[in-house]
Amino acid sequence: MVAEILMIKRVLELGKKAMMIVPYISVAQEKMHSLQELFSDTEVRVEGFMGTHNPQGGFQQTDIGICTIERANSLINR
Repeated sequence: MVAEILMIKRVLELGKKAMMIVPYISVAQEKMHSLQELFSDTEVRVEGFMGTHNPQGGFQQTDIGICTIERANSLINR
């Protein structure tokens, strides 16, 4: 929880991108939906990168990316 708060603080204060890596698709979906709801009134874009889910614009158009381990590895290696 502390890491999540620090991630959100960095995104809001410095305008940096962040990637949260979780082990399972179900956890990624749950976290993505909760953060999307939290930032619904702001311009912060939260998207999920898991399984076959590929958000429009990719990571370049995302402020916070919620990823499974495999998709995070793919994004970092690209």
